[in-house]
Amino acid sequence: MEEGPSSFRSHVRRAAAWTASVGGLGYVPGAPGTAACLVGAAIFWWCAGTPWFAGITLAVTALACAVSGPAERYWKEKDCKKIVIDDVAGVMITFVGIPATPEFLFFGFFLFRYMDILKIPPADILEKQQGAVGVVGDDIIAGIYTNLLLRLFLFLS
Repeated sequence: MEEGPSSFRSHVRRAAAWTASVGGLGYVPGAPGTAACLVGAAIFWWCAGTPWFAGITLAVTALACAVSGPAERYWKEKDCKKIVIDDVAGVMITFVGIPATPEFLFFGFFLFRYMDILKIPPADILEKQQGAVGVVGDDIIAGIYTNLLLRLFLFLS
């Protein structure tokens, strides 16, 4: 199949790129990942106390895995900064099973951003991989680590 502007594959990649950028949020100048994390935190706050937040988190994470590879190919750039759906998924993982309080929202948000920047193993290894594993994997790890730290705080308090 010939690759061209009107080809089906081109349309799929364009749709994947739009989804991966969370409807264009990836174009926010300066801090698109942080802007995307605000979306994930808002979803958590909106779904607070509902049994379906974990399911939404799983769906967003699966969607991030599905669209990140095609979006990379669309923009022809590994882990393109316009791909921010991974940040939404990662910050949502942070909050699964965590009480919806302003304190947890604040600390979870900033701790996730720090963990995402820090790249504690195996996040540093995953980030070097191609496609969805490289784009989404490090954010999943950062979300899990942050979730565990918040749970530790809950246990100790």
